[in-house]
Formats: sequence, structure tokens, C-alpha cells
Amino acid sequence: MEIDAKECFPITHVQKRIWHTEKIYPGTSTWTIAFVVKYNHMLDINLLEDAINLALQKNDGLRLQMTENSENGLTVVKQYLVGFQPIRLPYYDFSTGGKEALTEWLDKEVQEPFELIDHSLYYFAAVRFNQNENGYFMKLHHIIFDG
Repeated sequence: MEIDAKECFPITHVQKRIWHTEKIYPGTSTWTIAFVVKYNHMLDINLLEDAINLALQKNDGLRLQMTENSENGLTVVKQYLVGFQPIRLPYYDFSTGGKEALTEWLDKEVQEPFELIDHSLYYFAAVRFNQNENGYFMKLHHIIFDG
């Protein structure tokens, strides 16, 4: 993706360390931050989706993306802000699949690395954990926390 250089910003020292680590150990989830939030009642998925979209709209840091360019023969990484695009929450129901299916899914999601260049660095999903608990799964790449 070609990004206008005027729209790009230098990355921080910490972001540089993270980027270099990703280059040395590609395909890892080392810098993934994952959260599970559970409630003991049914959630209004549309309301949850609206709240997450509001957070994405109001928080520029969540919408940072990285880009790589070649300057004078060197790879230079910069960050840029993408405009707000509402997301649709995927919904996963483990109320009949049991704890084993839930654990397997969570392990897979946490271990799945982000594509660092020109992609969103967050992931959200609504989850029904069992008959009594509902909530959401959230995964962020640490590089956007240091943006």
C-alpha cells in the first residue's frame, strides 16, 4: 500500500524495538495483548459492537498502522492513522461446545500473529462462553500502545 509520506509519522524507540523483534522472529505472537471479559448475564451484542466502534472512532491510537518504505537503500518504518471504519463483531457461541472447544479457540486466537504492515492491529469478538456467561475477546498488538 502506498501511503503519502506527509501522512506518516516516525515510530517511537519502543516501536522500533518491537518492529525489529518481529523481523527477527516473524510469525510470533510475542507482542500480542489479549483480554477476555465475562459477564454473568446476556449481552446486547449490538450495544457491545456500538461501544467498541465508538472506542475505535474516538481513540486514534487504536487505528494506527505501520508501513515500510525504502529510503536511501534502508528500510524505514513509519506509522500512519487510518480513518474510522465501523467493524462488525464476529460472534462465537461455546454454550454447547464445552470448555475444551472454548480453550482451543482462545489458544488459537491468542497465538495467531498480527500482520504488522498495513493492517489493523486489533481484533474483537463477542463470545458466549457457556449457558451463564457472555462477554468479549479483545486482542491488540503492543506496538499501537507505544504510538
